[in-house]
Amino acid sequence: MIREIALESYSVAQQAVKAGVERIELNQRLDLGGLTPQRATWQKVQKLKVPVVVMVRPRGGDFNYNNDELKQMKATLRQLKADQMQSVTFGY
Repeated sequence: MIREIALESYSVAQQAVKAGVERIELNQRLDLGGLTPQRATWQKVQKLKVPVVVMVRPRGGDFNYNNDELKQMKATLRQLKADQMQSVTFGY
Protein backbone atom coordinates (compact mmCIF):
# COMPACT_ATOMS: atom_id res chain seq x y z
CA MET A 1 0.00 0.00 0.00
CA ILE A 2 1.34 3.44 -0.93
CA ARG A 3 1.14 6.15 1.70
CA GLU A 4 0.00 9.27 -0.16
CA ILE A 5 -1.02 12.67 1.17
CA ALA A 6 -2.85 15.53 -0.50
CA LEU A 7 -1.31 18.84 0.51
CA GLU A 8 -0.87 22.45 -0.53
CA SER A 9 2.58 23.68 0.44
CA TYR A 10 6.27 22.92 0.28
CA SER A 11 6.67 23.13 4.06
CA VAL A 12 3.95 20.53 4.64
CA ALA A 13 5.48 18.38 1.89
CA GLN A 14 8.84 18.48 3.70
CA GLN A 15 7.18 17.36 6.93
CA ALA A 16 5.28 14.61 5.14
CA VAL A 17 8.44 13.22 3.55
CA LYS A 18 10.16 13.20 6.95
CA ALA A 19 7.15 11.30 8.32
CA GLY A 20 7.51 8.62 5.63
CA VAL A 21 4.99 9.57 2.96
CA GLU A 22 5.65 7.74 -0.30
CA ARG A 23 3.73 9.95 -2.73
CA ILE A 24 2.40 13.51 -2.69
CA GLU A 25 -0.70 14.83 -4.38
CA LEU A 26 0.03 18.53 -4.74
CA ASN A 27 -2.89 20.93 -4.82
CA GLN A 28 -3.90 24.45 -4.07
CA ARG A 29 -7.15 25.25 -2.26
CA LEU A 30 -8.07 21.86 -0.86
CA ASP A 31 -11.12 23.59 0.61
CA LEU A 32 -12.43 23.76 -2.97
CA GLY A 33 -11.62 20.14 -3.70
CA GLY A 34 -8.11 20.91 -4.96
CA LEU A 35 -6.95 23.29 -7.68
CA THR A 36 -3.80 23.55 -9.77
CA PRO A 37 -0.90 24.68 -7.58
CA GLN A 38 1.55 27.40 -8.52
CA ARG A 39 4.39 26.28 -10.79
CA ALA A 40 7.00 27.46 -8.29
CA THR A 41 5.44 25.19 -5.66
CA TRP A 42 5.55 22.03 -7.78
CA GLN A 43 9.11 22.83 -8.83
CA LYS A 44 10.17 22.97 -5.15
CA VAL A 45 8.19 19.90 -4.10
CA GLN A 46 9.61 17.95 -7.04
CA LYS A 47 13.07 18.27 -5.47
CA LEU A 48 11.98 16.25 -2.41
CA LYS A 49 12.62 13.00 -4.32
CA VAL A 50 9.24 11.35 -3.78
CA PRO A 51 6.71 10.88 -6.56
CA VAL A 52 4.46 13.91 -6.99
CA VAL A 53 1.02 13.93 -8.58
CA VAL A 54 -0.08 17.44 -9.53
CA MET A 55 -3.72 18.49 -9.63
CA VAL A 56 -4.75 20.07 -12.93
CA ARG A 57 -8.01 21.83 -12.18
CA PRO A 58 -8.57 25.54 -12.86
CA ARG A 59 -11.52 26.07 -10.51
CA GLY A 60 -13.73 24.44 -7.93
CA GLY A 61 -17.21 23.16 -8.63
CA ASP A 62 -18.15 20.70 -11.32
CA PHE A 63 -15.84 19.09 -13.84
CA ASN A 64 -17.52 20.47 -16.96
CA TYR A 65 -14.98 22.86 -18.42
CA ASN A 66 -15.46 25.49 -21.10
CA ASN A 67 -13.00 26.03 -23.95
CA ASP A 68 -11.00 28.71 -22.11
CA GLU A 69 -10.61 26.46 -19.07
CA LEU A 70 -9.52 23.56 -21.28
CA LYS A 71 -6.91 25.81 -22.93
CA GLN A 72 -5.66 26.79 -19.48
CA MET A 73 -5.44 23.12 -18.47
CA LYS A 74 -3.51 22.26 -21.65
CA ALA A 75 -1.07 25.10 -20.93
CA THR A 76 -0.57 23.73 -17.43
CA LEU A 77 0.08 20.26 -18.84
CA ARG A 78 2.74 21.71 -21.15
CA GLN A 79 4.43 23.38 -18.15
CA LEU A 80 4.31 20.15 -16.17
CA LYS A 81 5.84 18.25 -19.08
CA ALA A 82 8.57 20.88 -19.47
CA ASP A 83 9.34 20.48 -15.76
CA GLN A 84 9.47 16.69 -16.19
CA MET A 85 6.61 16.00 -13.82
CA GLN A 86 5.47 12.40 -14.24
CA SER A 87 1.89 12.32 -12.94
CA VAL A 88 -1.22 14.46 -12.92
CA THR A 89 -4.75 14.15 -11.63
CA PHE A 90 -7.89 15.96 -12.66
CA GLY A 91 -9.85 15.30 -9.46
CA TYR A 92 -11.94 12.60 -7.91
